[in-house]
Amino acid sequence: MLAAIALVIMAACSADPSDEDATVAEPVHEPTHDVAVPCDADPEVLTTGGGVDFVRTPDACFEGLPDWPYEPQYVEIDGLRQAYVDEGPADGEVVLLLHGQPSWSYLYRDMISMLADAGYRVVAMDHL
Repeated sequence: MLAAIALVIMAACSADPSDEDATVAEPVHEPTHDVAVPCDADPEVLTTGGGVDFVRTPDACFEGLPDWPYEPQYVEIDGLRQAYVDEGPADGEVVLLLHGQPSWSYLYRDMISMLADAGYRVVAMDHL
């Protein structure tokens, strides 16, 4: 399945823009996402045990996000907490979703459920 997805992406990205017969695929569905309400909480300024200062967005800012039914998990690395989502069957083939800057795993909110429903274990890390 992933090979088929990659092939579709490569074919779409390699289309010659000067080709008058080229067509652009229509989206499967229109997004129906609600707009998230901005969080007015102040960021938390914290310090690791090793003396490194860092800023954390309060957890309350992530509660009730539209189209986000996933419960965050956390891993601590060198005193810093990193969030991730782990969905789908525990014994399923793993798909790791990594976002770029300035995004986060919310970017994959539609893909997570589609891949998990197809039997994959989906892990989406946050690098904030």
